[in-house]
Amino acid sequence: MKKLIITILVFVSFSKIASSQEVITYSFYTSFNFSRGVEVRPQYGDWYLSFQAEEFYQEEQRFFNWGFSLGVMKTKNDFDFFGGVRVGMMNFDSRQTPAFGLELEVDYNINDYVIIGFRTALDSYADSEIGKLNSEELVRGFLKIGYKF
Repeated sequence: MKKLIITILVFVSFSKIASSQEVITYSFYTSFNFSRGVEVRPQYGDWYLSFQAEEFYQEEQRFFNWGFSLGVMKTKNDFDFFGGVRVGMMNFDSRQTPAFGLELEVDYNINDYVIIGFRTALDSYADSEIGKLNSEELVRGFLKIGYKF
């Protein structure tokens, strides 16, 4: 519960900071393994910074992933293309470990305010015990819908 409250506070704080930008997108997404998540993404010309939080299940294990992405964007007709790096924390088995990775996304602008998109992410996180170093990788695809302000 404490992690959820902290995540909501970070989400609201980030939204307040981002609200000074010309375009900010709030979106909800899900993946093929029924994960669910939220994202706030202000756009700064040809680059973006976003905050994401998601919950998902992998091999019958519950994960909570939150963090930030920084990358470049390009607009072509009604499509927006995004590519960047991700950093954050992965919570599972009552542990919290650092995570980092890459993301690619394509959004279709239905109109000036509503978007639908597809994002893929590769995350690497430490799954280590004392004396035994190990890292795991997760590749996921997401379908998302969002609203631009």
